[in-house]
Amino acid sequence: MKVEIPTVCPCCSSILERVNMQLFCRNDMCEGRSLHRISSFCKKIKIKGLAEKSIEKLNIDSIADLYSLDMDYLVSVLGKNGEKVYREIQESLSTDIGTLIGSLGIPLVGRTTASKITGDLRDINYSALPNKAKENLQDFITSDLWKDLINVPFNFSKKPAEEVTVAKTVCLTGKFPLPKAIIEEKLHELGYVTKETVTKALDLLITNDINSTSSKVTKARQYGISIKTLEEVLNEQMD
Repeated sequence: MKVEIPTVCPCCSSILERVNMQLFCRNDMCEGRSLHRISSFCKKIKIKGLAEKSIEKLNIDSIADLYSLDMDYLVSVLGKNGEKVYREIQESLSTDIGTLIGSLGIPLVGRTTASKITGDLRDINYSALPNKAKENLQDFITSDLWKDLINVPFNFSKKPAEEVTVAKTVCLTGKFPLPKAIIEEKLHELGYVTKETVTKALDLLITNDINSTSSKVTKARQYGISIKTLEEVLNEQMD
């Protein structure tokens, strides 16, 4: 049976862009994209108690909107959990600029890369970023999402967490449902450093066939390196 490839976003009806066999909605105001962006931000910056279903009930459109919510409204929507969520949101205002920007879901600007950023939201220094990551951040800075965010009273006196500076090294081997470049980009966003070869210093080998007898899988077993599927790695990040 022939499968028809959709041409418009099911959430906002914007024209979809096809990149390497994947479809993307580029509308920043798309409800589906906004929900995913806010949910991902909450997980990365560690605001507990806000799963996608709860965020949907709050009727907010952007990350900046999170910080305009008062306790009474949160309690009226989320019940007793609203008080805890309010405290979590307020505590997240005290962070470092790298952690904040690394939690925004900007392609190639995950927390490890963003830890090189200094300054504040109105005068940031991102000269140390790789060129492509720098371009992606520059594009984000021109968006309305950024203009709303710079008015949020973040306190950047907090020092970056040590874990941001220590990245796990991973190697990909075998066939995957997505192009390798896209998978590596996602891993970089999650703070991993990708390697091409298996050495004793490697932290993790990712393959969709853990029973494979390929040279990389065999060598990883010999070195006692952890072997996981891509799905396992991504699910761990969602926990």
